Amino acid sequence: IVTAGLLYWLIRRYTGVLQASEKHLHTVIDALPVLISYVDADHRYRFTNKAYEDWFDAKVEGRRIGQVLGEAAYEKVSKDIDKALSGETVNYETTIPYSSGERSVNATYVPDFGAAGQVKGFFALVQDITERRQTEEELRKWADAFEGCAHGIAIGLPTGRLLTCNPAFARLQGRTIEEVSSMSILEMYDPPIHEYVKQCIAEADRTGHAQYEARMI
Repeated sequence: IVTAGLLYWLIRRYTGVLQASEKHLHTVIDALPVLISYVDADHRYRFTNKAYEDWFDAKVEGRRIGQVLGEAAYEKVSKDIDKALSGETVNYETTIPYSSGERSVNATYVPDFGAAGQVKGFFALVQDITERRQTEEELRKWADAFEGCAHGIAIGLPTGRLLTCNPAFARLQGRTIEEVSSMSILEMYDPPIHEYVKQCIAEADRTGHAQYEARMI
């Protein structure tokens, strides 16, 4: 009787620890700003975190992937799902046409192997990178405008050191972009007006804008 009571107490204590650990793990997973799920070999969700359900505004567990993602989105990722279920770890970035609109994602699928080596399903981690992609595209457009502008543009520090310039500015100086980038702004002006140029640079640093005319060497 004592042995049985001790075993019962140990089992209850161990079960309580496991339940507390599982609850803590779920709390952490739900707090992550990424979509985490487990999909079985039948293409059904067996686990999803809160972010997944918030994305699709619906209960996802027990439903098939195609039902949740929509036909167009499922067709886009189905080959990667098949790779994961064949035992291959998959990582990709793409734009997916969900029913709620297009989103750019970074996704990783990790196969879950059984004791006999069979694939039981896969773990999926999906991150929304739509905003990052939009920022990168915006930066690319500005970079193209900087490079292709017919007006000379240079970027410098308040100290007067140049960081870079566009091709038009380098042509004005009769130098390469690399040569200009190693110069000081003052090197481009006659010494008698250096103090004037310094004052204009200080004004730009203080107010964000300065306009002046001066003879460049």
